[in-house]
Amino acid sequence: MAYVHREPGDEPTGRRGRDGFHPTGRQIASAILIALVVVFSLVNLDKIGIDFVVASVEVPLVFVILGSMIIGVAAGALVRHRREHRDHDD
Repeated sequence: MAYVHREPGDEPTGRRGRDGFHPTGRQIASAILIALVVVFSLVNLDKIGIDFVVASVEVPLVFVILGSMIIGVAAGALVRHRREHRDHDD
């Protein structure tokens, strides 16, 4: 591993430096949101039926909640990615 020289104050935000860990506001908000989703999901372990056009399945509600969260995060990342590229193209 190569040594990278850093000046004082060059530490990336949210990383462990000499004086400890300094999370960003986004990291704190993400951790709280993830904790809430995990707790909410674990409370909802009942099985539910999902009807598709050609089939019907029964799955625990926790999978539906977590799957919806993953789809939402992916959609948000896609929108952010497209917006950043659109702004750079102008």
